[in-house]
Amino acid sequence: MECLNLISKSLGDVFIVAGKVRVADVFEIQGSGIDVEMYSYALKAHFDFVVYDKLYVPIMAIEFDGPSHKKESQVVNDDMKNELCRKFNFPLLRLNDNWLSKDDSGVSIVECLLSSFVDYSKIVETNDEVGFVYDCFNLHAGDDLSFYRKKRSAQKAIKDKFESGKLHSHDVFYSISGDQKSYRAEAWVEVERGRFVSTSVSIRHWGVHWINPIELLEVLVHIQLWRKVEHWLRNGGDLSLEISLRQVVLRGRLKPEYLERQNFFTPATPAF
Repeated sequence: MECLNLISKSLGDVFIVAGKVRVADVFEIQGSGIDVEMYSYALKAHFDFVVYDKLYVPIMAIEFDGPSHKKESQVVNDDMKNELCRKFNFPLLRLNDNWLSKDDSGVSIVECLLSSFVDYSKIVETNDEVGFVYDCFNLHAGDDLSFYRKKRSAQKAIKDKFESGKLHSHDVFYSISGDQKSYRAEAWVEVERGRFVSTSVSIRHWGVHWINPIELLEVLVHIQLWRKVEHWLRNGGDLSLEISLRQVVLRGRLKPEYLERQNFFTPATPAF
């Protein structure tokens, strides 16, 4: 009920949200050409939430992927649901439980995502320009629903700790990789000389078109890194959160100029 209320509130009165909707009630599976296994699955499976327009036409499904979605049996089911959405060209937004957490502004990533969807829908409805690009990351640049602001807030928090002498550096290094099925971002910051706090964030099956998953991951990994750094500081340097300089260099994540600037070594002549 809490998730339903959050989604409904974020979408406002522009859309209608329903919970636990059978997949077969969203897709016209009869005579669609899908195989027997997928047909049977569609009859039994449900979407967590389905978003409808004012005419009760389904326009998007939303799934919350909790810890149970890492189980092999659930992964198989998720993949089948993903494939059905792909076949019927139906947007599917998969949300992570961590995205429900609110930052200092009191706004969660989920609220930002859904707010950007509302804005996107309004712009599409009124824009006749062919091939226009929707920039959701800067649309709310000045308010709490801005992805850009959330990333900048995390960067500023790390820099403030560096300037107060609590961190060795405020330079954040990150990398993003992936394919059409999943994306992964990793980030590091040097908290003490030669020691780093790191984090990673993943997105499975990105099935919506109004948000670039690479740009979203860039925001998410900065937020998650700041949370890890904050935890590290609060717990007096939690060693379980750290990785060594050697580990970072072996992963190829630090640029040679950073190592030289910090008077470490160049990758060509490692001093381990």
